[in-house]
Amino acid sequence: AGPRQADPRWGTKWARKFVRQGDLSVVTSPALGEMATVDASAFGSARTLANPLTQAIVDVKRADGGASLHVSGHAVAGGHAVRLSGGVDGQWLNDDRQEYDNCIGIVCTGGFTERGALRKNQRELVSSVGPFVRGELAVVPDVLVSAGVRSDAVQFRLRDRLITATNPDDSGERTLRAVSPSAGIVWRSSALASVYGNVSSSFETPTTTE
Repeated sequence: AGPRQADPRWGTKWARKFVRQGDLSVVTSPALGEMATVDASAFGSARTLANPLTQAIVDVKRADGGASLHVSGHAVAGGHAVRLSGGVDGQWLNDDRQEYDNCIGIVCTGGFTERGALRKNQRELVSSVGPFVRGELAVVPDVLVSAGVRSDAVQFRLRDRLITATNPDDSGERTLRAVSPSAGIVWRSSALASVYGNVSSSFETPTTTE
């Protein structure tokens, strides 16, 4: 009857979300002589999430950050223009997560209260590193070929802090890895137009919730 309306349970359970977040980043791009440049950056953020849902009340305190270093340079080899670049990206994430029973509309232990028993208490840690290199060669002045490769490693770690006789330790960890190559060609057909083709693979991990 009303496909755009909210599920009534979201109203009766007082579902909502409160988020506070702060971010800070620094970026610099110094030159290394006339033939090379460096791009470096670092960032960090802090976030708190209070998220009552129909099935649970979720609280998350997050800290995360990362850094990136990218060096590129150009030269002439055998009469052909060459551009080389390489670098590495690194990131980390630290989530302190708790989940509680949502007691609105039902009777929970402890009487009539919105926040019921603690059902999840864990720390979720994710770290990643990804080095990469890329090269570009002008076969003729108007035709450029390029190739590159990136290697990624992402580690997920879970530290369970709610362990009882009926709720065993669910701690664990897993590392996902992939090598992603790429290749391309560009023909500059005129000063205002180019024709190009690229082939590459990519790498994406599940989220911590997944």
